[in-house]
Amino acid sequence: MMRVDRLHGIEGMNRETWRTLEPPDFPFLDFEFLRALERSGSIGRRSGWSPAYLVCKDRASVLGALCLYLVARKALAAFLIISALGRSVQTNGTVTLGLGSSSVGKLCSIMGP
Repeated sequence: MMRVDRLHGIEGMNRETWRTLEPPDFPFLDFEFLRALERSGSIGRRSGWSPAYLVCKDRASVLGALCLYLVARKALAAFLIISALGRSVQTNGTVTLGLGSSSVGKLCSIMGP
């Protein structure tokens, strides 16, 4: 029977099992990278970006995982402002901010074998 478990940290997952799910050329889902983000406080409750890993299993076999971040409103607002400033256009000394639907960015990535 299939089930989905929610993990609050990457260390709740077996490293070698996670490795079988990692995309080969995408370092941002690397086990050590995610663990370093958590340990440094870059993600976690204090940062406003709380990791949540959804792991789909069929009995003892891991079928896939979803890495996502639950974002506090203040953290999301700061992210949107920084994103807008990064895309701002300066014309005649005036800065125009561009907030669009792409401002949120990619907050989740789907992984599978």
